[in-house]
Amino acid sequence: QTAVVTETYPGEVTYVTADPPPTSGDNIWNVSVPASGNRLITVTVNVNNPLDNGLVFTNTAQVGNLTNSLTSQGLVANTVVSTPTLEVSKVGQPPVVEAGGLITYTIRYTNSGTMNATNVTINEIYPGEATFVQSNPTPDSGDNQWDVGTVAGNGGTGSIELTLLVDTPLDNGTGLTNVVSISADQPTTDVYTAFNTVSSAPILEITKQANPNPVAPGATLTYTLNYTNSGNMNATGVIITDTLSDLVAYISDDSSGTHDGSSYGG
Repeated sequence: QTAVVTETYPGEVTYVTADPPPTSGDNIWNVSVPASGNRLITVTVNVNNPLDNGLVFTNTAQVGNLTNSLTSQGLVANTVVSTPTLEVSKVGQPPVVEAGGLITYTIRYTNSGTMNATNVTINEIYPGEATFVQSNPTPDSGDNQWDVGTVAGNGGTGSIELTLLVDTPLDNGTGLTNVVSISADQPTTDVYTAFNTVSSAPILEITKQANPNPVAPGATLTYTLNYTNSGNMNATGVIITDTLSDLVAYISDDSSGTHDGSSYGG
């Protein structure tokens, strides 16, 4: 006899192939079955992605024949096992930033798992040597937390761009360590640490004024030295040397310097 086998696929799967191939469409087979005999049909489907963990879907197969004999059906249930897999990364530009300059971080996050991640939260720990300026999108809590909601499985992704102001002064080569973490309702988390370096240098400048000017012979002449550091790094071990003219004689100073007869240092 010729049996008619009909498959009813669940909405959570997609037909791929079968052995033997269907007679009609992707779910109907006309097969010859001898008395007291049996036949085997093997069907391969792809399970949709993403799906919630624990979801149960059912597949129904029905068999009858062309003479309208009684039909029979079988039902099988399958349970989905799935989980989200969150990953986060970040890049700071420029890699070497001037003290007192701006650094821009780009955070990228993705869910490579087989289930949507819900109530996803991203948290930032900024370096102690920098201050938050702005971000896109704006934080949902304080200046360092973003509630991004649901991130779809199977490659759902998103990004955050934020700008920090680097402190000044800072020593040249100071490291900036920035930590970002991601979490969700499900047990999936990730942490990423970005490292950037500070470039800085002191810039020393000095000026000198004489009072009175002009000065009369035998009068007292006062020199005032003004010095500054306009750079973005502290200058250490600074020494100032003032070479006096042969036409003047050193009397005193107000900074506990030393005088060697022709020059003054402090």
